[in-house]
Amino acid sequence: MKMYWKKQYENGDIELHIQEGFEMGNDITVSKNFIGEWGTYCPMSDKEHVATGYEKITTEEAEHLIEIAESETFPIIVNGMGEQREFEILKQNILDEKFETIDEFDVYSRTFRKMREYGHSGTAYTYIDARNGEVNTCWLGSGTQNHPFDSFYEIWLCKLETGDQAIDINTPEMLLDEDEQEDYEENYVDEIDVETYVIEKFGKEELKQRIENLIDVLGIEFNFDYDDITEQIDELYNR
Repeated sequence: MKMYWKKQYENGDIELHIQEGFEMGNDITVSKNFIGEWGTYCPMSDKEHVATGYEKITTEEAEHLIEIAESETFPIIVNGMGEQREFEILKQNILDEKFETIDEFDVYSRTFRKMREYGHSGTAYTYIDARNGEVNTCWLGSGTQNHPFDSFYEIWLCKLETGDQAIDINTPEMLLDEDEQEDYEENYVDEIDVETYVIEKFGKEELKQRIENLIDVLGIEFNFDYDDITEQIDELYNR
């Protein structure tokens, strides 16, 4: 008959012993974020288990603990404006694996394109969803915030201001080479803006291509702010 013994450590970890008679036993250590690691241990008597801080638990409780430990997700409680709800998020090691596959250039590119869609004051941002590891890009207006139930899972990877604070690409430095900059400053600066200059000189398709080239340059230069990302992850997983 299998016996189940559980020990809770001060750091939040749980160790579960699964013992059948005095055969070599299996154990699973479950971290406070429900990450499970299987191992083995030398069989112990009931007295030895009790003396070393273990308590006997039911089969149902043990199976529930094992199920959570072997799952990719675990439950957390989120507070939202006077209400509490339980949600499932990825275990941190799973989220870390998914984060490692994300391309910085792609994140910047999609954030930049979202920034270009909005003339209003706000923030275009791209985040990884802690519930499933998906990467999404959104816009949030200035002075507004999402409900905690609709945002607790967002780990922001890149953000760009929109409206008056947006990156201004309609400048000679952004869109023109040196000769074109000289021509523009000498003959057109008081008449048309830079984007119109490119369209009139080279056509709309050329303007689109130059903007794409600009995104390529800025995207290559972009790097994740790992300190900020780590702080967001710690705040979510250590709540």
